[in-house]
Amino acid sequence: MTFRYGDPVYEPAKHKPKKPEFRPVCLGCGYDMRGNQSGVCPECGKPFVYSKWERAVRDVEQQIADLEGGLWGARYAWIVTVVAIAVRGAGILLLQGSCFGQLIRVMGFVAGAVALLLSFNVFRVTRLPPWARSHLKVQPAYGSAMVGIVGGIALITASIMFK
Repeated sequence: MTFRYGDPVYEPAKHKPKKPEFRPVCLGCGYDMRGNQSGVCPECGKPFVYSKWERAVRDVEQQIADLEGGLWGARYAWIVTVVAIAVRGAGILLLQGSCFGQLIRVMGFVAGAVALLLSFNVFRVTRLPPWARSHLKVQPAYGSAMVGIVGGIALITASIMFK
């Protein structure tokens, strides 16, 4: 029996969350290649080369890192859209013809463009291979993206059409 004196020692290496591992899959069809000894995909017949798989995983990890920052913004694009529509609507109703009306018009156009850019970012997820999409920490919010796109188009249109 072993006894320890004093406070327990914190070992940070034991408490790090594990990063999900990519299982080896065929780059052609996505077939799970764990345990395959032949080096050929039984589904599509494409040769499986582990060095190509490792390179593909590194490329996908970089794409995921680049993409995830934009997904946070796209998740909340609808907030930008709703606030901008409210401000633009108030500008049309209350400040028509004043110098502030022109400022609100420009702000509506810029907010519409920002909402569109944030929202279209969600659809960059489709560039990832299907076997890699499940490893995103931030899942794409397609509903928010659609609200952002429709609202952005409406804001830009309102900013151009209504003075």
